[in-house]
Amino acid sequence: MKYTVKETKYIHNGTQEIYEFPNGYGASVVSHDGSYGGNSGLYEIAVLKDGNLCYDTPITSDVIGWLDSWQVESYLAQIESLPTDQEVSPTMSITDRHLDADGRVQERLNVAISDVWNVTDPRLSREHRKLAISALVNTVIKATEVLS
Repeated sequence: MKYTVKETKYIHNGTQEIYEFPNGYGASVVSHDGSYGGNSGLYEIAVLKDGNLCYDTPITSDVIGWLDSWQVESYLAQIESLPTDQEVSPTMSITDRHLDADGRVQERLNVAISDVWNVTDPRLSREHRKLAISALVNTVIKATEVLS
């Protein structure tokens, strides 16, 4: 992964890696006996804000499990791109913020595609599937506008 691990802990027959970003957010990535997917060699990620669990971001309102390393890296990119202040319009999608912030169209498309890849996982909620598909559609629309 391209992100630097701040801290690694060995817990529950597995690991926890802590990441921190300049925007005040971070992530806890675990793969252990008690994590979603840990027994299958997969990962679970949680968003952190100022070092504490954060359940109110546009990315998720819970932990996200059953992820491969590529998907973890995609979520780390999303967390790193979260705005520093919470006054962002709730109607503006995370995809809009990503594309407007830096114009890295291909990277954002990859993140959205990775989210949609999870749509086929029956363990995900219907709401999560709808959000992933919506994010991909919005990203494609924005990418088309940026590239036109």
